[in-house]
Amino acid sequence: DGSASFVVEVSGEYRVRCGTSDGLVVDPRGVGVQVAALAPITMDTQLAAPEVQLGVAVQVRCLGFDPYGNASLPSDVDLQVPEGALGAEADLETRYRVRGLALGEQHVACRYGRVIDETPATLWVRAGLPYVIDTEVAKLELAPAEVTPVTCVVRDALGNALEGIATEVHVLQLTGSGPRQRPDLIYQRNFSSNEAMRYAVYCTMPALAASDTTPAEVVVNAGLAHTWVIQLPEQDCYWQGRSLPFDVRVFDRYGNTLPEPRVHVYSTSGPGFSVDYAAGVRLLQEADYVVTFELLDPKDNDSTIQTMAIPLRADSTPPRVKVLNMDRGAMLETGNYDPSPITWLMSASDGLSGVRNVMVNGHSYPENARDLNTITWDVE
Repeated sequence: DGSASFVVEVSGEYRVRCGTSDGLVVDPRGVGVQVAALAPITMDTQLAAPEVQLGVAVQVRCLGFDPYGNASLPSDVDLQVPEGALGAEADLETRYRVRGLALGEQHVACRYGRVIDETPATLWVRAGLPYVIDTEVAKLELAPAEVTPVTCVVRDALGNALEGIATEVHVLQLTGSGPRQRPDLIYQRNFSSNEAMRYAVYCTMPALAASDTTPAEVVVNAGLAHTWVIQLPEQDCYWQGRSLPFDVRVFDRYGNTLPEPRVHVYSTSGPGFSVDYAAGVRLLQEADYVVTFELLDPKDNDSTIQTMAIPLRADSTPPRVKVLNMDRGAMLETGNYDPSPITWLMSASDGLSGVRNVMVNGHSYPENARDLNTITWDVE
């Protein structure tokens, strides 16, 4: 009856021509037939690149295959991506693209209705180029000789850590004798110092001539008390009622000065003693005192510090000089003005302090005197 039928399993464009069975007559024009793929029963996800830097987008092509294996690009597809790790965006050429939001191995799958790619494409998201270097110090406040590790972290523009980039650690002394580099304080990425002061610890990337612009500030505090020095004005005796300044300096085993040592100053010698830690001690009465200095701060195991007792004397009254006899009769009996010897018996006494000698007309009396409260001598 002049009719025929055919079955096509491969999608594409075909031209159908009618002709006689002997092939002598054939329709020269024929009819064009477009065979489209059926609805996909499987999906395949194709990435423009298997690896991408963090934050950079890569195109995604979703191919669908019908029961005969014909491929198609369905328009009503979407992507299944891990939330927070990849972001799906529209693309004019391939409909979709994904952008890496987290480092590592990520998976992308195309989905058509209920049909989803059972073997998702793998996309490796790598970190970006070096953007900043950070310095991480495990402990920012140390005791002398205490060790703390230092870590240099290179990050990309999105804050992701990068590996395999050469870094160096530097130390800048901030106080003490003034700012200066201290390479001697870093050993195998560990910081340690015996000197109590502030330090700036920072990392650098030599290959990029870059460094951390916000260094870590490390403070080394003085250690436990090891030795001390107590200074008082050196005098045989002191004025009554005046402030007597004192200076107490406490050092750790490395020679660092403790900034605010707790010192207890007291006297058990009786009334008349007071202390002002800013102005000094005051001896309010003329007397002998024993002033005790006691350190209240914890001490080093090898400390040589012991409670110190210092004897002090307050004596504001000078010695009293007396002439015990003044025999002028011998001169009067001569009846003339010739020189005559006159002998004075004199004494000097002090109620508290000893008297060693007295100067009269440039001569010291008595000779070889001992330190007594009262001494007497003859003067002609």
